Amino acid sequence: MPITFVVINNNGIGGGVSEYIPGKPLPTSTYTLGARYERVIEAFGGVGYCVEKVADLGPTLDKALASNRPALVNVLIDPKAQRKPQKFAWLTR
Repeated sequence: MPITFVVINNNGIGGGVSEYIPGKPLPTSTYTLGARYERVIEAFGGVGYCVEKVADLGPTLDKALASNRPALVNVLIDPKAQRKPQKFAWLTR
């Protein structure tokens, strides 16, 4: 059975950036904005999916698993999303 990968992509680390400004370097701890990681698997003959809405995640995972090919699901989340409050402080370090 082919493997399905899920990538949780917040468009950046440490809060990310909201837009790319040409000529202004990105912080070194930031991923490329809008990176389409699902395209990598397509280059190797698999199928890639990009999910931007929570409602689309389930159906997209179903499609990826039913494709019978290696698949990658790139799940874009808001780069400014906050962590879920945790009961213990050590969980949010």
